[in-house]
Amino acid sequence: MRMGHLPGFRRMQRAGSFCVSLPMPRYFFTIAGSENGEGLEFSDDPAAREEAMAAFGEMISQGDGLTELRMDVTDETGRRIATLTFTLA
Repeated sequence: MRMGHLPGFRRMQRAGSFCVSLPMPRYFFTIAGSENGEGLEFSDDPAAREEAMAAFGEMISQGDGLTELRMDVTDETGRRIATLTFTLA
């Protein structure tokens, strides 16, 4: 079986040569017990954390009357990579 035909691999052409790109890891964002379905792809844990912090900040700034919020971020194996919490006292 040729590399470009392996499941989950894509073959890309670049400057007359071929390289194989691995699929990016998938991350899941859970807010108030509700997971974001199929998840989102990011290059690595820090990239997923950065997106989580940006999205969390937006939710807080747009949340009229919001007093509590929690977001858990897990990778495709279920390993938690971030937990963000907000409580207005």
